[in-house]
Amino acid sequence: MDNNFKKDDKKGGNRQPLILFILFTLIAVFITSMIYSSASRTASEEIRYSTFLDLVEDNQVKSVVFADDKVIITLIADTTFTGEKSLDQASEKAQEKRDKEKAKREAQKLKEQEKRAKHEAEQEAKRKAKQEKEAQKKAEARNGDDKPARSVRGK
Repeated sequence: MDNNFKKDDKKGGNRQPLILFILFTLIAVFITSMIYSSASRTASEEIRYSTFLDLVEDNQVKSVVFADDKVIITLIADTTFTGEKSLDQASEKAQEKRDKEKAKREAQKLKEQEKRAKHEAEQEAKRKAKQEKEAQKKAEARNGDDKPARSVRGK
């Protein structure tokens, strides 16, 4: 009986390291899988084309590379985005910047129009003043012609 007990003990003893090895291997594969899946998620993300255009307009894109079926966009070092919300904020920020620039251009156009209108008004005033002066000279000339010539008679 003791011999039978020892044989069963040896079989169980050999199985335990094998089970531990399989268990540790599965745990290692699981951890490795988790690390790679999280790394691939943070390294790349999809963005909308409009967002990409906003980033380009804001000079936040360092380079663009077309590789197979992907487009790899490298951002400038100090530019970081961590999700769709951040990208939307960047898009809104870019839109605000464009709106401010547009308002600035429109204000500058208005100033130029005011300046042009003022210049034209000054030119018109000068032209009218010149016409009035010429009309006054003509009137004086006519008044001088209308006066009868004085004759000098001796007594």
